[in-house]
Amino acid sequence: MAKKMSKPLSITIAVILALGFIVLSLFTFGQFELKRGRKFGGIISLVEVGSDINNSVIAQYTLKEEEGKVERSSIEKSVNVIRNRLNITEFATSKVKATNDGFIVELPNSQNASFATQYLFGKGEIEISASTNKQVYLTHEDITGAKVTEAYAQDGGTVSASGYAISINFTNAGKEKFFEATTAASSADDKAIIITMDGVTLSQANVSEPMHESSVQISGAYSKAQLEIIASAINGGLLENAFEMLGNQKATSTVLGDKAELKITLGLLAILVLVAVLFVVFYKNFGLIADLVLFVSVVLFAVIYAVIPGTMLTIPALIGMVIAFVVLCALLVAILERIKAEYALGKTINSSINYAFKKSYMLSIDVAFIALTIFLACFFIVGAYLKTLVVALSVALAVVAATSWLVTRGIIALFKGFVKQDSFYNLVKEEDAE
Repeated sequence: MAKKMSKPLSITIAVILALGFIVLSLFTFGQFELKRGRKFGGIISLVEVGSDINNSVIAQYTLKEEEGKVERSSIEKSVNVIRNRLNITEFATSKVKATNDGFIVELPNSQNASFATQYLFGKGEIEISASTNKQVYLTHEDITGAKVTEAYAQDGGTVSASGYAISINFTNAGKEKFFEATTAASSADDKAIIITMDGVTLSQANVSEPMHESSVQISGAYSKAQLEIIASAINGGLLENAFEMLGNQKATSTVLGDKAELKITLGLLAILVLVAVLFVVFYKNFGLIADLVLFVSVVLFAVIYAVIPGTMLTIPALIGMVIAFVVLCALLVAILERIKAEYALGKTINSSINYAFKKSYMLSIDVAFIALTIFLACFFIVGAYLKTLVVALSVALAVVAATSWLVTRGIIALFKGFVKQDSFYNLVKEEDAE
């Protein structure tokens, strides 16, 4: 039999854990003024907000005059290419609609929205040339794909400001053409290789000798998110037509109207408080323990979800969170009801608690297995928008699986050291109830 924890030790541990949880909560959700006017926005601020929650910008594009008359089917093909380009986390909630002479696009009002309009909606023609003779050696046909990687040292290459670069991979023919380009450049005075997209210079590097490489990197004063945009423009394919923006971008609100984030925060907080009150009403002090588990779960989920690279808060993600925490409430109810039932049948309080957690152990394992299954089955086949649901639901269920069993049992064990359990939890045996 496990030795009962002494009352002073139980209180000490409870105070330390409570203070630690409060500090973690403040760093997760709080906002602080730092020196020199800087602000700390909390760990949760790392999560991007999707355009289905945040305000968005709408832009209308029309065919350039030189395109002449174009069939609607050709415009539809270009719009499909744009949708492929927008299938990255930051712009997963974007919407594109074809018109008779162009398209209308709605983007999240993120810090890279303007940058995205510059690169995602052009034809996407990549050209690699040597500045010495202005000859284009490689085009989009010589490229197999592009991906964002950590920047690496390259002869004469530009240092990456963010530590990341785009690696452009060549076909076999492209590899030979790149050798020709670097041969021409290395013999010139400026020794420059220039990479452009739709005539805009993406990167320029100096080469001292011919290079027989199967890839080249684009680096410079780009953030990782901006590099993701350029890479997506390359991988998404060429547009069949050239478009230009008609007028200026217009800001718009979501279906939730202004201050959507505040409304969602208050709504979720109201639900959390309601659930907490109901737990106390139906389970008395046991309900207080359930509330502590609920709050710990919320904070742990927020921290884990925020530190995962590329996570985004969208309506599907919110749905995933709510589903997971409904599961948590169901698990807590199952544990508390089992404790009450076993105690009513005549078992001791310790035996009732041990038996309840023994029975709930497999439920927690099942929830963890479901979380892993959802992630492995769906993450790699759904689009970026639905990935927010998959990630949020998987992470939340994993947190639920851990906290419903480990945290609940840990809190009960702490309380055991300084409360009289049967009276504290308002437990009644059947014969006493009669």
